[in-house]
Amino acid sequence: VCSRRGLALAHEMQQVVTAVLDVRSGDVQEQAGKATDKGYSSGISAGQPPRASCREVLRAVVRLGVPYFLDPKTRLKAFALSAIIGTFMWLEVRATVDMAHAMKHVSNAIVQKSESK
Repeated sequence: VCSRRGLALAHEMQQVVTAVLDVRSGDVQEQAGKATDKGYSSGISAGQPPRASCREVLRAVVRLGVPYFLDPKTRLKAFALSAIIGTFMWLEVRATVDMAHAMKHVSNAIVQKSESK
């Protein structure tokens, strides 16, 4: 049962990615040409997937993620993981800002020391 659900989820994910990026199985050169025709990237080459806009990626993530928040069996895990990811993102940004402030103070101290000589 679990493997069937996993296969169904993988198949649905493949369908969503295919629909969002409009990429189907076939020749890589052909797909690269389609992506260039759509204006995804002028520098696309064989073996590279076409680029998707932020809106398309966000739509795909929401479409795949919403069922986890609606299913009673996975709701708690979905909210817990979202909270953990959000917390770590906030901590990363906070650490970057704190490091920038520390480097600003170091730079100011170096400038003041060199000006006082």
